[in-house]
Amino acid sequence: MAGLGAVSAVGYKKYFASLNVTYAISVTEEAGTNTTTWVMQPMVGYQFPDYRARILLGAEYQDLSSSISGSLSSDFNYDIGIKSEKWAGVVGVHKEIGSQFETVLMYSKGQHRDAITWGFGYRF
Repeated sequence: MAGLGAVSAVGYKKYFASLNVTYAISVTEEAGTNTTTWVMQPMVGYQFPDYRARILLGAEYQDLSSSISGSLSSDFNYDIGIKSEKWAGVVGVHKEIGSQFETVLMYSKGQHRDAITWGFGYRF
């Protein structure tokens, strides 16, 4: 498995924008799998400094391509391909708790996929 990613961000007063891009590839020869994934997440947001909170609005582009191939016997070979829906809308909130803790909750909705992501962090 190998991956590469980058984040670009800009802010002006209480507004901000970011673009997160990730590429990953995974190959398992024993299982006959090959998966490549591109994920891009453009976001815009607004900060509430008095509450140490941010609201986020954006989209997620996900291009997943996966294949599984092999054989069960000399008469049965298979090659299965999987692709994903490309775009989903994203809304979220980020909240700092004290000086060392933070939490983020994001919801993404596409035509055939919904996801909830929750994270909790501690800064040293």
